[in-house]
Amino acid sequence: MDALAPIVAFVVVLIVLVLVHELGHFVAAKRSGVTVQEFGVGFPPRMASVIWRGTRYSLNWIPLGGFVRMFGEDGEAEVSKLRERGLSEPAIEKVMEGSFSRKPIPTRLIILVAGVAMNMVLGAMLFALAFSQPTPVAQAPLVVVAVEADSPADGALQVDDRIVAVDGERSSEA
Repeated sequence: MDALAPIVAFVVVLIVLVLVHELGHFVAAKRSGVTVQEFGVGFPPRMASVIWRGTRYSLNWIPLGGFVRMFGEDGEAEVSKLRERGLSEPAIEKVMEGSFSRKPIPTRLIILVAGVAMNMVLGAMLFALAFSQPTPVAQAPLVVVAVEADSPADGALQVDDRIVAVDGERSSEA
């Protein structure tokens, strides 16, 4: 049972990292006007999903990753699929306005880099949180609360002894 805790912790940390990473791609794509078809946590097969504002949000069975599926990631292959479905050229052009492949190269680069950027922001926030926590400071004098039997301190120290100096150096509060 003790071996299960690190595995569960690893999976939880991995899910958080992937979720933040994919969220970076998702937000950048949405703000750039790219049609996001699906935001998935985990890899298929799909466990559950909901469609909200034109995007499918899915929770999948394999928890070792995630994805953002954007319309037009396959380049102009989407145009041939739309033609096969019988759409007119003006309708195809209207649909392709939200295509990833039709966005300018700087916009596509921002969308691609946004995942890594979000992971860097998460790392900076976690370090800031960790280093902003108060740290305990030893207050002198220290009081002995227990002495381990057969230890070097056995016989030299007793419970409730007060340590006011180490190597002849006294604490300023002793």
